[in-house]
Amino acid sequence: MVVAGNRAASSLLAPFVLDIIYDETLFDIDLQIAANPASDYTTNFNQINANVNVVTWNAENIYPAQNMHLIIAEEVLSDQSCTILRNLTTALRPNGFILLEETAAQLDLKTALKETDLMLVGKQIDSSGKSYLLLKKRRKRIEPIVIQITGKDFSWLENAKAVLKKFDRESQEVLFVSQGEESLGLTGFMTCIRRETTNARYVFIQDSNAPKFDLSSQFYVEQLDKELTANVLKGDQWGSYRHLQLDLH
Repeated sequence: MVVAGNRAASSLLAPFVLDIIYDETLFDIDLQIAANPASDYTTNFNQINANVNVVTWNAENIYPAQNMHLIIAEEVLSDQSCTILRNLTTALRPNGFILLEETAAQLDLKTALKETDLMLVGKQIDSSGKSYLLLKKRRKRIEPIVIQITGKDFSWLENAKAVLKKFDRESQEVLFVSQGEESLGLTGFMTCIRRETTNARYVFIQDSNAPKFDLSSQFYVEQLDKELTANVLKGDQWGSYRHLQLDLH
């Protein structure tokens, strides 16, 4: 869902986000654009391969739909109102995310997270000072089935096949972990795995100073609570890897 308010379609963040999602080639997208007043955004999104539905919505009210995977909105915290953020949260599915675009230099994020029971997954600030915040609902983390993998041999592969064949996709998840290797084809491997199940994630530890991976370690618990597919630790920073198409022209 995209909360457009009265913004012009050309100023929305959604097209950039959709480009990233479509690079993954695993998703069909139903896009809802919440505007007040309603505008014809469909003509602006007609080149995007998504089912677009524009709805009229006053942000002070609870959104009429639920179970959204991703909600994109702007100037929610800059207006210093938790009401809108709370209403967005009610429309979110348990494992969904909210992406906020904010221009205010000072944001009372701590209060907003406390009042909405959300957690901060990631934050980026661009060269203009604009902040991008990725939030998600707090929920009890599923204890994963951990599979240690390496590129030095493939003895782990048969075990991985057996686990993926038998595990309960509704109540369990698989976590692939690699530590102490400089490179590993995890991105391509996970792309193949996630064509079969979305309940699979990975941790790739490329930091020699990092503690040994342990599900009981608070250092790793805090990262796994974010429920991200890709968790790459390098240079004391968490990040991810993605395949990007090269522009050969």
